[in-house]
Amino acid sequence: QTGTAKLVAELSSSLHHVSYHKYHGGGKDETLPAKARHPSYQLHPMKLSGPGEAIRKHMTKNSQLWIGEGAMAYNSGRKGVTDSFVGSLWFANLLGVL
Repeated sequence: QTGTAKLVAELSSSLHHVSYHKYHGGGKDETLPAKARHPSYQLHPMKLSGPGEAIRKHMTKNSQLWIGEGAMAYNSGRKGVTDSFVGSLWFANLLGVL
């Protein structure tokens, strides 16, 4: 159990919203342009990560888990991919995940 999940478990009765950051891959990944065009990569935001699941497990029914920050790739993304129309579709998918 992560430290965040433990904290959420302790404070769950007082929490209304919990947000976390979600990134799919690394901006320095040379294969990112090819991955970004694959449908499975576009669907990735629909999957809650392991840490996100651990946090959600400890939340009350009335609280909400939000993705407060997310992107197709961390490390400032990749020019021509994360700053493109495809990158905006990935983020649009992410907005409705939870």
